[in-house]
Amino acid sequence: MQIISQEQFDRAQEIASQRAAVMNNRPRVPMNMKGNALLSGNVFCGHCGSRLHLSTACKYYTKKDGTLVKKPRIRYVCYGKTRKATVCDGQSIYMQKKLDSIVESVVKEIFERIKGVPKSAVISSRYKEELTIRKTNLKRHQSEYAKEIEKLNKLRAEVVKSIQGESAFSQTMLAGLVEESEARVQSLKERCDEAKREVESSENLIKDLNTQYDEIISWSSLYDSASIEAKKMIVNSMIKRIDVYRNYDLNIELNMNIRQFFLGMEEQESYPITA
Repeated sequence: MQIISQEQFDRAQEIASQRAAVMNNRPRVPMNMKGNALLSGNVFCGHCGSRLHLSTACKYYTKKDGTLVKKPRIRYVCYGKTRKATVCDGQSIYMQKKLDSIVESVVKEIFERIKGVPKSAVISSRYKEELTIRKTNLKRHQSEYAKEIEKLNKLRAEVVKSIQGESAFSQTMLAGLVEESEARVQSLKERCDEAKREVESSENLIKDLNTQYDEIISWSSLYDSASIEAKKMIVNSMIKRIDVYRNYDLNIELNMNIRQFFLGMEEQESYPITA
């Protein structure tokens, strides 16, 4: 009996796969979807590189009627410093509300800057850049393929010399080298073929860029009214890594799908933010 739909199953598998990427410090899906903290898994101490973990402390105060009230305070804590696992001259604690607020202001600014340029101009610019990248990639693979073919031909010629007793190399040794080169030639040929298909599929490229742009614009429309879970997904899809320094100075590294739509900023990978 099918308990969940195939679509739900596929999405769950995708999320599990993306969470596994946290080992590379580059998650796209939040490590923790619970709670009201916006950031999870992609925020680090800028001083020692340790991941910032969520922690809850309680502040107690007494009302006029004598009732004791417990007020939880959510914080991002430098794991390396608090556990004395690293030498860190940064802050131990960053308050969740303040840090989340700064990041949210950056996210909204990104939306406004992307929407501030006509879609046609964005897509046209990205298309030209991506096509140039693909053509450069094809030329590189073709060059590597040609060099390996030349190497293989020389090895085969050396085999003939070895059979004739005119080579310093044994037939066994040359046979192994020829086999390795043939395998590399085949691999490089496949890469060339794939790179050529990418260059030729310009219509698909335009379609993909339009889809990516529309997705980002849809996030901008939904963000303010979205649930905290949806906001986490959006932020983690936009931001690859956040390094936090003393006084809440941030360095934010955007994911490629966001960076590529910043006209005139494509070469920048990260952006300093001062609180």
